[in-house]
Amino acid sequence: MKTGPTDPNTTQGLKCDDRICSILYFLSFLFQKLKRQSTKYRTDKTYPTKAAEKQDNVKKNRYKDIVPFDHTRVKLSLNTSKNDSDYINANFIKGVFGPRAYIATQGPLPNTVVDFWRMLWEYNVQVNVLKCFVCFFCRNQRRIRATMCRGS
Repeated sequence: MKTGPTDPNTTQGLKCDDRICSILYFLSFLFQKLKRQSTKYRTDKTYPTKAAEKQDNVKKNRYKDIVPFDHTRVKLSLNTSKNDSDYINANFIKGVFGPRAYIATQGPLPNTVVDFWRMLWEYNVQVNVLKCFVCFFCRNQRRIRATMCRGS
């Protein structure tokens, strides 16, 4: 296995495999492309986000610029208290198994942890994957820092 250089200050001595780094670099590129596309959709009002913009729901969004589209948003129906609503910052994503194959959501905030678990329970989520990571890419003896998650 060919490995690239390491940076002990940020990678804790982990070595970067060129194939993995290529994939991560590509994912970083796709993430930036999706971010630009999302901004364009929001600016052009291509897909409405009215549920996310409601006053009671704004505080449930970790980021003001990353909100679910109304036509694909996950709606909660399982209520644990009279204060529960159907809103969570999450969208269904289509896949080979249909239009609701996956759910993309933000990491829960202190005030949305119960909603997060309600969603996992209600939609019988079997696997939960955290997208957020930091990696140093190693390609052609260059190190490019790519941060795929936003700081809190």
